[in-house]
Amino acid sequence: MKVIIHAGMHKTGSSSIQRTLAEAKLTDHTYAPWEKPNHSSLFQLLFRDPVEDYRGFKIEGLTRANLLAKRTEWLTRNTATLEENAAKTIVYSGEDLSSRHDFGITEKFAAYLRQFTQNIEVICYVRPPVSFMASTLQQNVKSNNLSRLNPNKLWPYYRDRLEKFDRIFGANNVRLVKFEKSGLTNGDAVTDFLTWIGINPSDINILNTNESLSLETLALVFAQRKLTDGLAKGFKGAGRANRIAVRALSETGNTPIALAPEFYERVLKRNRQDLAWIDQRMGTSMMDTPKFSPNPIRSEDQLIDIALGLVEKLDETLPKSLSNQNTETDRRERLIRYFQLLQENAQAQLAKT
Repeated sequence: MKVIIHAGMHKTGSSSIQRTLAEAKLTDHTYAPWEKPNHSSLFQLLFRDPVEDYRGFKIEGLTRANLLAKRTEWLTRNTATLEENAAKTIVYSGEDLSSRHDFGITEKFAAYLRQFTQNIEVICYVRPPVSFMASTLQQNVKSNNLSRLNPNKLWPYYRDRLEKFDRIFGANNVRLVKFEKSGLTNGDAVTDFLTWIGINPSDINILNTNESLSLETLALVFAQRKLTDGLAKGFKGAGRANRIAVRALSETGNTPIALAPEFYERVLKRNRQDLAWIDQRMGTSMMDTPKFSPNPIRSEDQLIDIALGLVEKLDETLPKSLSNQNTETDRRERLIRYFQLLQENAQAQLAKT
């Protein structure tokens, strides 16, 4: 048996890899079972302690008793998968393994897998620093309730994320790939990954997922986090309700997201040793040329101003049941009311399913 662990990083085509494998009919490979294509929360469930501290479980209002019972169920299911597929390659994929702070999860996961095989390989797609910062900003606003912009917290911290794989699995078993089109098979991370693990990409349906936001959508979601209570939380389905609310704003504008030099240059200087470490580990320069945008991100106030300037446009994009209820004249109050109605509408949609 061979086990392949795809450990991210975040925002490197991971969702597309996960969806493709979860829905594919595989012969010589098995994609490990879980409730979602992304195994990150599975790793948290099986190997994190205290398990109830995981942010995703808190949002859903899950208790320790709920989670320990669920752990027993899913540990049994994954053990059966490993035992029953001894002649196959088992694939796991979860970006949380390449987080800076993984609470010992990677080490525990490795010890668990070694009960079944010593043949374990890790692959991680590594995003250059400025594009990583821009993508992480989007992700943190969308999923992590970010309501303050701190450029220092967006740095990849490559060594903290990646050195543990060399230590736990051995550097010869860890493949780090620069996430840029010119270095990927057919310029695509999914195709590159499938080819590397021995699956012919033409044999399965590749499902590409684009989760990038426009500047306008990012500004609105950031304003929602900043001006209201932020993410819905504390009940089952809260994560889905938040995603419904974000999707309702996703048609607002198409300006690409980029960071202004004054936003990231000090961060680059502060972390030059970390950048030198990843350059040496990768054997190439990881520094990237920032994307162009007619309005690069500079500050919190800028994002709030963009959001306030979109109040009238929301009348055109939001469902009539929402827009017709907004009669406030003050822009900020109107915007807050929009956000409240969006959350109510999202929870109502959730209740119908």
